[in-house]
This record gives sequence, structure tokens and C-alpha cells, in this order.
Amino acid sequence: MNAIEGASYSTVHVTPEDGFSYASYEAMGLDFGSVELRPLIGGFLGVSVPRSSVAITCPRRVEESL
Repeated sequence: MNAIEGASYSTVHVTPEDGFSYASYEAMGLDFGSVELRPLIGGFLGVSVPRSSVAITCPRRVEESL
């Protein structure tokens, strides 16, 4: 599922599997000074109810950090 609002977008991806499933949420282009992240992420976690979670954050210019 994809959502676009102005210059920002969100993507939800779900892969249901027997024995394990995968769900991800990605948001780009948000104004992090005006967006409350706790309810945004909490809403996704409340729906997906994961047993474990892994978060990876990449800087804007990944090549500069290599």
C-alpha cells in the first residue's frame, strides 16, 4: 500500500508466510519537525503486532558514510 501527501510518501509492505511473516513501513519526505512519529509508528505496530522488530536508518548520502 502506498500513500502520497505533498512531497512525502509512505509505503506499507506485508508478506504473510506460514510460520513467519514480514511487514515493513517506510516514510520519506516528512517534515520531522512537525510530524509526531510516536503515533505514526505506534499505529503501524498496533496493527501488525510484531513479536520482534528491526529498525535501520540510512543517512541521506549513504556513500559519504562508507
